[in-house]
Amino acid sequence: MQFNLRQSIRMAIATVLVALFIVPTDALAQSHVVSPADLQKEAVAASQVRQHNVQTVQHLLSSPAAEKALKSAKMDPPRLISLPVISASAT
Repeated sequence: MQFNLRQSIRMAIATVLVALFIVPTDALAQSHVVSPADLQKEAVAASQVRQHNVQTVQHLLSSPAAEKALKSAKMDPPRLISLPVISASAT
């Protein structure tokens, strides 16, 4: 039996393809750059910061001085107080 280069290359390619299909893709995708727990923690932290900022703005806009300034500018204070909540649902 003679050494056949083409046949050897075909066998090597077939072996590589079989190995690729045997290895489960889930095993290759197990390592994440950022863990899901870290993502959850950051999402919760961002939500808490945003909620604090919304409360600060609502407190500022509901103060008597702010209400007086808004009324003199012909703006509706209750409508402005609800704007951060509306824009949060739009994002």
